[in-house]
Amino acid sequence: MSLITAKVASSILGISKRTLLRWSDEGKIRSKRDGILRVRVYDINYIEAVKKILELDRQENEHLKKLPEIRERVRGSLLEREYIPGEPLKIASESEMEASMRAFEDEEAWLAKHKRLLNELFSFPGDIIRELLT
Repeated sequence: MSLITAKVASSILGISKRTLLRWSDEGKIRSKRDGILRVRVYDINYIEAVKKILELDRQENEHLKKLPEIRERVRGSLLEREYIPGEPLKIASESEMEASMRAFEDEEAWLAKHKRLLNELFSFPGDIIRELLT
């Protein structure tokens, strides 16, 4: 097990040393006390896992912001239009059909990426994820 200082760990995570120490005090990040002076140290492998989890969480949050626009396009698509009995069916143009198909394809691609992000995120131990993200 390779141990690193708070300065190195905060640099790897891209956060201030003060934030790292606060997270350690709050129990969000695990640390150990080492040596006569009981200096706080961190396991490098753990810090690398924390970095990846935080990055995946950031990517998921950015990805979630795209969903309302995609869902709105799907709702407006031809396949989601309501049929009104007694009124003639309106034939869609080729461009309307293409836009409708793109909306569904975009939603399908969004769902596939979201599933990949979640699978990657939840491949880490649950206790680490709970400590960090709660």
